[in-house]
Amino acid sequence: MNVLRLKELLKEKKTTGKQLAEMVGVTANTISFIITGKSYPSFDLLIKIANALQVDIKDLFNSTKDNQEGKIYLIKDDNLIILNGLGDLTAYVIAKREDLSEVLIKHSNLTREKVEQCKERFKE
Repeated sequence: MNVLRLKELLKEKKTTGKQLAEMVGVTANTISFIITGKSYPSFDLLIKIANALQVDIKDLFNSTKDNQEGKIYLIKDDNLIILNGLGDLTAYVIAKREDLSEVLIKHSNLTREKVEQCKERFKE
């Protein structure tokens, strides 16, 4: 799945993938793989691409379509994590932050069983 709208932005900016690659210091193949969704850029490369195309980093994402689908993008440890809405985000937080999961259990209708399911789902 291609989560970046890089092909569209290159067309809008009248720039080729090869030109972008030169601007950000990567190979044309790297940009091609990103455009086709075969690989995802690191956070540092996202910043370089946004700067080179003179757009805000959020403008790199397919926000219109994905927001309708409720997608949430997180970048953790230089990896792109795609979550399907607030439910996934909550489950991710529960799985990764033990201190917050205890607060959520105390102040919501979450059960310990649900917390364990979240931890299992997002374990590394």
